[in-house]
Amino acid sequence: MDHLPGPIADSLTGTLADLSVHLTVCAPRKTKLGDWRFKNGNHYITINNDLCPEQFFMTLVHEIAHATTWDKYKNTVKPHGVEWKQEFRSHMLPLLVGHFPPDVERALRTHMENPAACSGKSAQVTRAMNPNVILVDDVPMGNTFKTKGGLVLVKVEKKRTRWVCRDPRTHKAWLVPGTMPTF
Repeated sequence: MDHLPGPIADSLTGTLADLSVHLTVCAPRKTKLGDWRFKNGNHYITINNDLCPEQFFMTLVHEIAHATTWDKYKNTVKPHGVEWKQEFRSHMLPLLVGHFPPDVERALRTHMENPAACSGKSAQVTRAMNPNVILVDDVPMGNTFKTKGGLVLVKVEKKRTRWVCRDPRTHKAWLVPGTMPTF
């Protein structure tokens, strides 16, 4: 919980204890920031250790919402359905006041109006948490950019919510979200 401001860490530590959650801060994973599992009568949450404090907070509360949703509804509701969104809001909103810079707090409040399953879908949240980041949306059409994994891609064409990008060496096409950070 060293990743979080003191009052938030204290509050979430209490919540984790009340839920009997086993929390593991682990090495970064390529496809997820955190996850929740219910196994053998226990809640398990893992969070990547390379997240900024705001992203760590948001990911942890996201996973806590899965645990409390499970406790209330078991497996009768969708993982990111209406019930989970309500749980996410109920845990997140009270903790936002005065602990983060105003732009981050504003972005998180906006995101919480209708939270997506992945915070990375919100350009406003991504930019607020990483002010120096250049997103795929920001890259001019036809220009190249590098992904976190080191892949070099050319931005080719806009689809509904993603960009078609091509590897200039292999010409393989990739569908890339516009909110993905470039490196």
